[in-house]
Amino acid sequence: MALQGRVMKADKYITAYRRMRNQPLWRLLASGNGPTVIGLLQSHLYEKERSLPASILFERLTRDLEELRAQGDDFPRTAQAYVSNWLSDGYLERRFPPGAIEEEYELSTATVEAIRFLSAIAEPRGYREPPVAGDPGAGGAGRGYRY
Repeated sequence: MALQGRVMKADKYITAYRRMRNQPLWRLLASGNGPTVIGLLQSHLYEKERSLPASILFERLTRDLEELRAQGDDFPRTAQAYVSNWLSDGYLERRFPPGAIEEEYELSTATVEAIRFLSAIAEPRGYREPPVAGDPGAGGAGRGYRY
């Protein structure tokens, strides 16, 4: 009976997590370009400013995309096209504040949660790179990690 209860509990978690895979937070973290998208959005809409007029966001992203392309990354579309895609994917929200002359963009709740999650596990006190085989400081299994 106890085993059956644990399996049923696991099944409940599995079902919930499968449903969550379609949510923006999960899709963003799992996407191939997730680290780049999160890094770009974090640097422009999380660090200092929480919202930006469209023209400023497009200008800044255009510069970043040009730098990424110069480094060999494949980002063939325009900043406007990526913002449109991120908006439809649920990573950004668009609003038109009273008195504004253009729309503004801000991070969705899911993107803020993704940034907070990644920031928490990337802090030096909570994360260390896995040891490299052959490295004199590699040590045994589990050494160097904090859980």
